[in-house]
Amino acid sequence: MALARIAVALAGLVALALAITLLEAAPDLLREGGAGRVARFAALRAALLADELAAVAILSGAALTFATLAARSEMVALRAAGMSAARLMLRLAPLALALAGAGY
Repeated sequence: MALARIAVALAGLVALALAITLLEAAPDLLREGGAGRVARFAALRAALLADELAAVAILSGAALTFATLAARSEMVALRAAGMSAARLMLRLAPLALALAGAGY
């Protein structure tokens, strides 16, 4: 669930940033090389934006996941079952380390 939210957050952020970038650069690109040049620029720029925005997407996805858990009272159930906040963070540490390692 967390990875899906991170992927959705990353896709949304990249789409928004790419739209803004294309609005700025499209007239020059169309003059220089046509629609093919715009498509190539968009593909290359999307990869760069994904790399730049990955950390923000991970933070947003994690926040959305915890907000959903809190809204559905699942955090209350975890606490009632005896899981402390520190223990919950320890269970999520491998995912955080894997995502951090993938980013660098």
